Amino acid sequence: MSIRYFTKAEMQEIDQTTIKNFNISPLIMLENAGKSLAVITREILNKNVYNKNILVLFGKGNNGAGGLIASRHLSNWGANVEVLSLFNNNDLKNNAKSQLQIIDNMKISIINTVRNNNYDLIIDAIFGYNFKSPTNIHMNNIINHVNESKIFVISLDLPSCLDADDGIVNDVTVKSNLTLTLGFPKKGLFNLESRKYVGELYLADISIPNSIYSKFGININEFFSKTFISKLNY
Repeated sequence: MSIRYFTKAEMQEIDQTTIKNFNISPLIMLENAGKSLAVITREILNKNVYNKNILVLFGKGNNGAGGLIASRHLSNWGANVEVLSLFNNNDLKNNAKSQLQIIDNMKISIINTVRNNNYDLIIDAIFGYNFKSPTNIHMNNIINHVNESKIFVISLDLPSCLDADDGIVNDVTVKSNLTLTLGFPKKGLFNLESRKYVGELYLADISIPNSIYSKFGININEFFSKTFISKLNY
């Protein structure tokens, strides 16, 4: 299916409208995003994550929180999950910090660097649409390692370090096999250069009300009436 794309400013307005006008908390949307990410990960791994080795790269904001929520579900479903933070714990924002505490309570492995390449899949949940450069050397090294590993990568919302508006690729950008974008597709996913980093593109329902989609002339029932994760055409 095809759908128009949205700028960073439009996404910020949509998020705020959803929170303020409908009293839908960010945590509800994050839970939906994280579970959708876990579900599509399971689909890619032949509908079974039992005993699969999965690495989750998470950032300090809501994108990172979504990755940690996915980690919870995947661990509960039998996967061997490791989560790797690209930031110091003191830099984590509230949602990411609280989700990391849950991960720690669940005894899911928290690591500081990539130990090996013995992963069946890697989840990129470092940055969402609010990414602002620059990155740091440690982060660049991790991203380069992931890109060189040839392991299947799923990115949450958009590949980390890809500009959400113009699709400009940062000096170091995650190269994904599949991107699960949230609520509305971002403009930067659709130019020719960025497509090399996006891979297959899917859209997840994160509880944004139909009336908001209708405001932009979108009949969201066409996308989510049969599934809460819909594949998009470029």
